[in-house]
Amino acid sequence: MTVRTVLALLSLALFSFQAVAAADGDSSAFHPNIRPSLHIARTNGAIRIDGNLDDPGWVGAARATNFTQYTPVDMVAPPDTINVLVTYDDDNLYVAFIAFCDPGAVRASLVDRDEAYRDDYAGMMFDTFGGLSWYYEIFVNPLGCQMDLRATNAFGEDETFDMVWYSEGHITSTGFQVECAIPFASLRFPNRTEQEWRTEFWWNSPRDTRRRYAWAAVDRDESCFSCQFGTLTGIANVHPGSPIEFLPSFVGYQGAELDGDPRKGLQNEDADGEASLGMKYAFSSNLTAEATYNPDFSQIESDAGQIDVNTTYALFYDERRPFFQEGSDLFESWLDGFYTRSINDPIFAAKSIGRFDKTSVAYTVARDDHSPVMIPLEESTELIGGGKSTSNIARVRSAFGEDSFVGGLVTDRRLDGGGAGTVFSGDMSLRIARKYRLELQALASHTDEPTDEVLNEDLPDETFDNGKHTVKLDGESFWGNAVYASFERDARTWNFDYDFYQYSPTVRADNGFLTRNGYREFDSYNSVIFRPNTKLVEAFKTSLTVGRLWEWNGRWKDEWLRPGFWIGFKGQNEITVTRLFSQEVFKGIEFDDIRVWDLSFYSAFSEWVTLSIDVSPSRIIARNLSVPQMGEGIGASTWLSIKPLQRLIVQPQWQYSQLDYADTDTEIFRVYILRTYMSYQFTRRLFVRLIVEYFDLREIDEDMPGTYTNTSSLSIEPLVTYKINPFTTFYVGSNHYSEDLDARAGGRLRPTSRQFFMKLQYLIRM
Repeated sequence: MTVRTVLALLSLALFSFQAVAAADGDSSAFHPNIRPSLHIARTNGAIRIDGNLDDPGWVGAARATNFTQYTPVDMVAPPDTINVLVTYDDDNLYVAFIAFCDPGAVRASLVDRDEAYRDDYAGMMFDTFGGLSWYYEIFVNPLGCQMDLRATNAFGEDETFDMVWYSEGHITSTGFQVECAIPFASLRFPNRTEQEWRTEFWWNSPRDTRRRYAWAAVDRDESCFSCQFGTLTGIANVHPGSPIEFLPSFVGYQGAELDGDPRKGLQNEDADGEASLGMKYAFSSNLTAEATYNPDFSQIESDAGQIDVNTTYALFYDERRPFFQEGSDLFESWLDGFYTRSINDPIFAAKSIGRFDKTSVAYTVARDDHSPVMIPLEESTELIGGGKSTSNIARVRSAFGEDSFVGGLVTDRRLDGGGAGTVFSGDMSLRIARKYRLELQALASHTDEPTDEVLNEDLPDETFDNGKHTVKLDGESFWGNAVYASFERDARTWNFDYDFYQYSPTVRADNGFLTRNGYREFDSYNSVIFRPNTKLVEAFKTSLTVGRLWEWNGRWKDEWLRPGFWIGFKGQNEITVTRLFSQEVFKGIEFDDIRVWDLSFYSAFSEWVTLSIDVSPSRIIARNLSVPQMGEGIGASTWLSIKPLQRLIVQPQWQYSQLDYADTDTEIFRVYILRTYMSYQFTRRLFVRLIVEYFDLREIDEDMPGTYTNTSSLSIEPLVTYKINPFTTFYVGSNHYSEDLDARAGGRLRPTSRQFFMKLQYLIRM
């Protein structure tokens, strides 16, 4: 039986199974809040953020009550109770959460910001513009540790988002209580006399299971999460506070490098330092401009290593740099026309963000000293450094209806040595009825290649688009296009997602992240989930993914089928099993027996231990060989978080991959990464952190049969941090890098580089 026949039969079976799917429900007399409203008034006195609620300003504060359970079963009464107090003054919105539960069961850690998601936490989600296209999320654990995000219904949560706000909390004899002040200067909201914000209050309560409670009840049969928020009214005559912010910083560093003979050791370089300055001006509460000169875009924490030995495409890394946070939700799209890390090392950057009722606009300009050049091909990505450039990016998006929008994007990058890339894109998301969504995007690109013999030394002598163009940068000019379409259902029991992608062989996005082109792809996903919520099983889900990929000329390239099963047990334990069946043409060779098991286990059964294990026995293509062959091997990863003390976190992580020739069992490669993160939190502001990462790769040398090359390295990164808020920080740290310089025999690790650094950054609001 061919893969094509199996695809059709399993698709038919899944659709037949959907007919017997039943919805969860509860027949109790409980009446949840459906899109409630809360009117708040100004404080009657001062409020001090100390975790106690005895200040006169809390007298008469509005109270949000009658929370509803969202998980494990939605729209039912919760076993515990939480009340929320809300008020405001000229400068801040004040929110207090009072949870009534067993204090001995409360999970709370003293950790850095954005690190407490496995704890109890309470918080607020609010859409200040009411357009349902994006919203803020602020959460705080029982000890006052902060977490903040920005979220969209279309693209999910942005965990790198930070803003300045204040919080304190403590565990009480009846549960816990926390107190928050959110400055209006940290928010963007309509420039009007009285505000009306779409709002949700939330409590995450991990116990024998992960229970989540909402003030405004959330129905799983409603695909739009923020459409079900309540309404917060009464905030009047408030302004964003000081219109001017300055963010000066200074970085000092001293490095050392290995120069020639390893026996001579590291050669110290002169100590050096750099100063930078950022400035933001708020013309109003909904229109801002921001500029930065010589920004320090170095990362205090390195990107975690990824295994890419059998990968032919460029790897994606999340954006962490503060300058790109404002307006990041606007630039998201399904075809990545703008990837902020394409602006690699700017000497100057500026942007302006305006949000007017349901229409938002954004503009960014940057002068970059070291610009990456990404050339997507059908089966690989070429990535080289392109020198200095100037980039301009403009975006507009307008919301309409309930949770729908239409938008446009233009990006343009000009290299100093000649060459340019321009992208024009339009996108739309349309919500249909309560459960369905249609997503569309079209993108056109125009590329003017530079002529650069130096860069061409790192590029292959290959052609694309049926030989019409060369991969070399030789001054060619061409247009390209890409299309995305998706039809989705998001509901309580039956969900699906049908996607179509099309990338012409000549499409590029110099300021984006397009790693592959020259193909068309259709992918379908169906799942059915049941939530029996018994003493043992909380929920289980069956799923089926079916897909096919064609070359641009219409020839079949790849097809796959992936059935899956997930089960969630009580005690926050989960098991997922999937099986991939695939056949693919790679470098002109047809591989018709690709098989991959993926077995994963996750457990947060204890406040002190969280564990994730993933094992993938596989029969896959060895893409790293000059002539690809079928290989058999295994991939595995483990992640463990141990909290032996309330202030101490240890997180070891291990990734492993091995692949052998399928016909001889001879090893092709073996690679693993061991990374350990450790932190000790002295106070909310002061902590120390240590990251140790070891990388080891053994790979066959095709030029010398029977021999292998060995690559290994060790990086050690200690850091001391004092953080008043996300933008006012002081760091002192170092990084130490060692390598095995004997690629053949496998010698000992020798230090090859070292750097000591300090950074002082201070946010000034005038």
